[in-house]
Amino acid sequence: MKFGRFPIADCEGAYLAHSIMAGAQRLKKGVQLTSSELNLLRSADVSHVTAAILEEGDVHEDEAAKCIAEKIMGTSVSLGKAFTGRVNIIAEVDGLLDVDAGKINTINAIDEALTVATLNNHAMVRKGQMVATAKVIPLAASAKAMEVLGTVEVSSCVTVKPYTGKECVLVQTELPIVKSSLYDKTSDVLEQRVRDFGAKLSREIRCIHEVDSLAQRLLSLEGSTELVLIIGASAITDRRDVIPAGIVQAGGHIIHFGMPVDPGNLLLVARLGEKWVLGLPGCARSPKLNGIDQVLSRLCAGMNVRAADIMGMGVGGLLSEYVGRPQPRGGRAANHQQEPLVAIAILAAGRSSRMGAENKLLLPYKSRTVLDHVITEACAVGSTEVFVISGHDSNEVEAVAEEHGIKRYHNADYASGMASSVKAAISHVPNECDGVLMVLGDMPAITSDVIAQLIAAYNPAEGRNLIMPVHNGKWGNPVLWGKEYFSSFEALQGDTGAKALLREFQQDIIEVEVQTEAIFMDIDTAEAYRTFIEGIPE
Repeated sequence: MKFGRFPIADCEGAYLAHSIMAGAQRLKKGVQLTSSELNLLRSADVSHVTAAILEEGDVHEDEAAKCIAEKIMGTSVSLGKAFTGRVNIIAEVDGLLDVDAGKINTINAIDEALTVATLNNHAMVRKGQMVATAKVIPLAASAKAMEVLGTVEVSSCVTVKPYTGKECVLVQTELPIVKSSLYDKTSDVLEQRVRDFGAKLSREIRCIHEVDSLAQRLLSLEGSTELVLIIGASAITDRRDVIPAGIVQAGGHIIHFGMPVDPGNLLLVARLGEKWVLGLPGCARSPKLNGIDQVLSRLCAGMNVRAADIMGMGVGGLLSEYVGRPQPRGGRAANHQQEPLVAIAILAAGRSSRMGAENKLLLPYKSRTVLDHVITEACAVGSTEVFVISGHDSNEVEAVAEEHGIKRYHNADYASGMASSVKAAISHVPNECDGVLMVLGDMPAITSDVIAQLIAAYNPAEGRNLIMPVHNGKWGNPVLWGKEYFSSFEALQGDTGAKALLREFQQDIIEVEVQTEAIFMDIDTAEAYRTFIEGIPE
């Protein structure tokens, strides 16, 4: 591959190395320069561009990434669409990720141009979640690198083992000093926990916290039970304690007691005939991530758990200090199989200072007001959450929002500029939402079709996290931001809006071509309003 700065006369069929403006139109990095693009550059007096010219045997970045992904994908996964030299591998089922680290390292050692990144081995994944990505670094991979890729044995090294729908029984031992409400709460938490791993809690048993009583209960279990969860009124502190002793008396044997995971140190793993038995630590009463999840997920995926497996969980086992730990079950963390959820924030806090005494949002538009029309179009999409950020004329603005039954949040700092409203919007995005579409309240030409088109393009599992509407090569509004960018908004100050961050994340932008100039039309002045109104058909 030839790479460098070339006269555009030599660039027919080359690939653009950096985004460039050709007059009013923006040509993105990676676009192939055909006669059409070259004519645009000539018209804009661009004589040279930095580009990649493929040579014989070179493989374009998208095709090379697809080759890698197809080679490593195993069962219960699918491939996303190739884009910018990347192909994501997506889980097709809820289950446990099985990654062959040696094979992944083999690919990454072939050539610096070829890379694969995955989640941790045995990560708990949901249907639709990205589990790995193949990325080609330059705009093309060399023939030599692709030849080596074809010779290495790395097939099926990224697989998802689906949960097998195990039938579980919960046994709780009781002491008089423990309130019954604790047992009820524990039952609810563990029922949800096993459901997250595709299992079913078919029965609950309670008995006195004594060896004989527990052993008798275990002996009475039906043959269809595959997994027994035992949580004691008192924690297990020794292999000879009540719960392990009861298991042994019932004819079972202890595989391992204790684990190098915190919380979860006091987990007991045992077998009772064909049944797996887990003696649970007290932290299992909490819905938060703990050591039991690492063992329970493997058992529910049909895997064996040996003492050596448990003793190998120490690196990464300090879960109490893990800032990325999931939120309690029942929230968004347990629902990756759903479509991404996008909130719509309507920014309606500005002072309309360039309009004079009137608030542009409350001016007539058709049979309603400007703001009323924007809210109507936003609500027509059927988003999980639509809300308004108010500021100037808050009573009047919030009254319009109230008519639509949507939430209103007042930005008391609205006079400081747009940044405060944007940050207020970010702070009110519900936790279960994955992203937010920032809609300006003074863009009445925006329709529900455009909004729906942008939301449909958003897919975090395939790396589409920042969505920008484009018409004839020009960016417009509204912009959809994924949750991963939210912390960056804190840096905004004064009258700087969210678009100021686009330069920082330019390479992440996914452009969505829309067939309307509505994405450019906002109302800043009285003259702009009159022009806009006069252009509306009767």
